[in-house]
Amino acid sequence: MELTAPVAGVSAGLLAALADTLVPAVDRPHADPQVEAFFARPAAALGLADQLAAVVMERHEPVLAALEARGFASRGLAERTRILVELGSEDGPLRQPLRELQGAVLSLFYALPDAQGRNANWAALGYPGPATEPPGPDRAPKTIAVTELHGPAATLAADVCIVGSGGGGSVIAAELQAAGLSVVVLERAGYRNEADFRQLDLVGAQELYLRGGLFFSESGSIGLLAGATLGGGTVINSLVCLRPPAAIRSEWAALGLDGLDGAAFDAHLDAVSARLNVNTEATQPNRCNQLMAEALDARGLSHQLIPRNASLDDDPRFCGYCN
Repeated sequence: MELTAPVAGVSAGLLAALADTLVPAVDRPHADPQVEAFFARPAAALGLADQLAAVVMERHEPVLAALEARGFASRGLAERTRILVELGSEDGPLRQPLRELQGAVLSLFYALPDAQGRNANWAALGYPGPATEPPGPDRAPKTIAVTELHGPAATLAADVCIVGSGGGGSVIAAELQAAGLSVVVLERAGYRNEADFRQLDLVGAQELYLRGGLFFSESGSIGLLAGATLGGGTVINSLVCLRPPAAIRSEWAALGLDGLDGAAFDAHLDAVSARLNVNTEATQPNRCNQLMAEALDARGLSHQLIPRNASLDDDPRFCGYCN
């Protein structure tokens, strides 16, 4: 994976022109004034140039330089569109960074909230936005002790240091502690819980995902959604608890990993599932998933609910805010 730093001093005018080219204003009369306003709204009307600047990395600099060299910001929509099509169709080093910038513009257009915590496009889409305010710290206290160390003289002593607090690191830490060892878990990101969850996609991505969810391999062949918060992937995976498929376990066993294709490993999976209360009963598919299920049914294809460690008394209104 290529990790690059944010770029400072990116031209706001160039980014606004890029955004308005990818999501331009469209003159499309409609009986619903909200829908008509949606089509007439260019991306930069939401003021997303500053937000876009925050996600531009060094890997995107050649794209911006190429646009600058072509006088992109001063050209009309048709000419700007032609330039982007040319850059995007070339099988070269600019194609993937341009795709990433396009994805960032579209994400911001539909997710960037205003000062009231809402996006101007939601009304036309029928998206309700946040259903409730997050619970206060009195109802959702932070129960895990966190220590921040500053300076070379600050130290902690323990038998074992676990790097990362996600599904792997947390289980290892718990087992070692249960065996009587002292354990320190090292986590780079902050501690957020229900009191911090605002039911806003953009805020959640920025606060809980590595690089705000915009993390690609150098070739663009892999996009990675990784948790950057205390708990790592267990916080951002929509409570999904998938068991390794039998075929994969058999393959692992054939490669020499003993004990993964038998009853002993099943017992470990059962123990974790019981501790986390893994079930399918608490999952209420949102409208997008309902439409997908209807389409699969129409095609004679199968589907099933994904097991999740959701509480059976969860309010089903909030199930749709998960992926």
